[in-house]
Amino acid sequence: MKISTKSLFVLLIICVLLLSLILFLRLRREGKEEAVWEEVKLYLADYTSAGGPFLIPVKVKVEKNDVLASAMDLLRNPPPYIRGVSSPLPKGANLLSAEVKGDIAYLNFSKELKDNFPGGSTNEMLVVYGIVNTACSLKKIKRVQILIEGKVIDSLGGHLEISAPLEPDTELVKWKS
Repeated sequence: MKISTKSLFVLLIICVLLLSLILFLRLRREGKEEAVWEEVKLYLADYTSAGGPFLIPVKVKVEKNDVLASAMDLLRNPPPYIRGVSSPLPKGANLLSAEVKGDIAYLNFSKELKDNFPGGSTNEMLVVYGIVNTACSLKKIKRVQILIEGKVIDSLGGHLEISAPLEPDTELVKWKS
């Protein structure tokens, strides 16, 4: 059986393309760093349990490259597999920036954190300590300064002073067994 020049040429092109694809995939895989995960506790709101509302700590894993911002994003939008709890943050509240200096996390939120706050002292504690306890579940963070649009404010709703960095508080935390 005789192979034509045209068939040989097509076969050669296919081989070159396959080798190129293999080389490309190998280089791409070698260039990627393996994702490193860190476990954090999200302090999510339980508005339905008797005696509540409470903050419920839920362990999740986030990528280590931006763990604080990722944790705050999950606090705002909990994964769908976590049932029975919800975000303590008001609708539309977004994290604008996160910075850690020493052992203090500076979390800068959009104005909706304050503007869309529903009111009440318990709700204020759920929002503030949902944020603070979640951030402080990370190894390096001991206190949290909450900012709105880059500015320190006195309070979200007039019940809880947030003008200075806050430490975690477990008064409203219900530990599930």
